[in-house]
Amino acid sequence: MATSRFSVVAVLFITLAASSAFADEFSDWQKFRTEKFAELAAASPRLAADLVDLKNRTAEMIAAAAPLRAVNRDQSPVIWATNSKPVVIFDAPFAPRMVVIPAGEFTMGSPRDELGHLSSESPQRRVRIAYPLAVSMFPIVYGEFAWFVADTGYPVHGRCVPPASGETKARVSGDWRNPGFPQTLRTPLTCIALDDATAYAAWLSRKTGQKYRLLSESEYEYAVRAGSVTPYWWGDDRNAACKFANGFDLDAKPFKSSPTPLTCHDGNAFTSQAGSFKPNAFGLLDIVGNVDSWTMDCWHRTLARVPADGSPDVSGACSQRAVRGGSWQNVDLRSASRSSYPIGDASANRGIRLARIL
Repeated sequence: MATSRFSVVAVLFITLAASSAFADEFSDWQKFRTEKFAELAAASPRLAADLVDLKNRTAEMIAAAAPLRAVNRDQSPVIWATNSKPVVIFDAPFAPRMVVIPAGEFTMGSPRDELGHLSSESPQRRVRIAYPLAVSMFPIVYGEFAWFVADTGYPVHGRCVPPASGETKARVSGDWRNPGFPQTLRTPLTCIALDDATAYAAWLSRKTGQKYRLLSESEYEYAVRAGSVTPYWWGDDRNAACKFANGFDLDAKPFKSSPTPLTCHDGNAFTSQAGSFKPNAFGLLDIVGNVDSWTMDCWHRTLARVPADGSPDVSGACSQRAVRGGSWQNVDLRSASRSSYPIGDASANRGIRLARIL
């Protein structure tokens, strides 16, 4: 009995010590973010005026452009860029760093002869994103969401599907704090249901006075492609992924029904620290791989209902939402790849990437 009591006390002590260590680490991280925000704000005194100028110049270019031709699916992408390098927004210490992606036009979906093509990626649609948009440079990380929970006491209800089982039955003990593998303040948030994602975006909007939201499906694919037309934003070779994304590779932790891995090493069994791989042409990191992301769109089996203006498709019952980006559990990291999940589902491979309206 004494041994049993000792074990319980020991476990409690270790738990409390770990909690204390996390609290100290979290406090240090918040301080770092606050100091970094002050530094960035001082270095960008004209940011608000520059964003207004950017929007005005974009509007002029789009007004001079020819009307969108939905049938011209083979047309090259169009990027209405106004700056030679990415414009970065950091609204507050607790807010994610956002990169302004220019307005543009692209062909959404994949051709039938693309290796890995699925019927859900058809029919290809010509889409015009007629507005610049800020997109989070990284997936929302654990520390950013923890700041939200600490500020609001928000109860995260989603139970998490652990990576070891790969089953659809949620594990009662699994949640965003304990997805089944180690987390740091800088690894992408996981185990988040759709309501949790929208609650976080609403909190950011209230706190900053700006409008944050999930991306539409078409905005997400446009952000991934960044002007590319190849199956992957980096080119044609899926096995080159380990330089650009954290997918299911030779270092990944196998789970039930694991796919055949990519034939490369990225050094990560589960999620990796955000920003560990190369950015795409828009300056976005982990835009595919690491964790996939909820979008605003209801799930439909084809792209037939995708609006041509970049807005989300919210028609139908919407009990399932489209998910984009792929994750550490996926080998299919193509730009056109899409999937769906029930809105109340939370999984260890799914997180959040946000947009901010300019």
